[in-house]
Amino acid sequence: MRWGALSEIYVPFKNGQPDFSKAKSEADFLISKGVNGFYVNGIGAESLALSIEERKKMLESVLEASKGRYVIQNITDYRIDNTLLLASHARDSGATHVLISQHPVYSLNNLMQYYNTVAEKTDLPIILYNEKLLGQVLTPVTVSSVLTLENFVGYKDSTRDIVHLLEVIELMPKGKDIIAGSDSMIYETYVLGGSGIISLLINPFPELVIRIVDELENKNYESALLTQIKINRVRSILKSYGFSSGYREACRLRGIDCGDPYLSTEKMTEKQREELEQKLMLEGLI
Repeated sequence: MRWGALSEIYVPFKNGQPDFSKAKSEADFLISKGVNGFYVNGIGAESLALSIEERKKMLESVLEASKGRYVIQNITDYRIDNTLLLASHARDSGATHVLISQHPVYSLNNLMQYYNTVAEKTDLPIILYNEKLLGQVLTPVTVSSVLTLENFVGYKDSTRDIVHLLEVIELMPKGKDIIAGSDSMIYETYVLGGSGIISLLINPFPELVIRIVDELENKNYESALLTQIKINRVRSILKSYGFSSGYREACRLRGIDCGDPYLSTEKMTEKQREELEQKLMLEGLI
């Protein structure tokens, strides 16, 4: 399947509370630039601050603006009943896929039983997510085993480990999709057979991410490599201002209000805003 350029759309916050009214304008902007769809309630989007009901509302807000594009709901939760509740809600609301990571923080004695339970009780196609920030990284053997389960259709790789990715490709069953889970690995993932990127950088700069996807799909590898180098440079700039502050401020500089970071301590100073604006101007992005 061709996934293309997908947005890990930001949860908009104001004074520590979600402001879902801004989600539609975020989605409208990205759709106008040509994104293929949305990954909702991702870790990078700061969804861990939301309750189950708030995660449902965030999904519903994005679905209202999605216009038939892919909409993937993250159903990862500590409790299996909440995971299955989110999966049922995603189906009933009109999402196209759900995504589940390794169990957050805690390791499980029987991972396959956990994933098999989710597969048996979830109607929508499932994407497996490997995010080292959540806890123990899934091994290539575990990834390939999970992908043999019914309903698992693809793998979002956020290990940022090319050796891991090569081993997964060697072991995984045929017909399963690989999606880059980090903007730093779009080029490598596509060259090794991937077919999409779930991106944070796409929120302020969709043109940059869509460009590299087009270059890679058309096998313009030389120009794609140069675009990847620029993406990595811009990503480093944005990440230097905290978990999400740089990204959210860059969105504002593009005229899109993605809300504040969840934590007030993450807000940028005026001096930092001016500095970021100057850096992005030098990159020709604003």
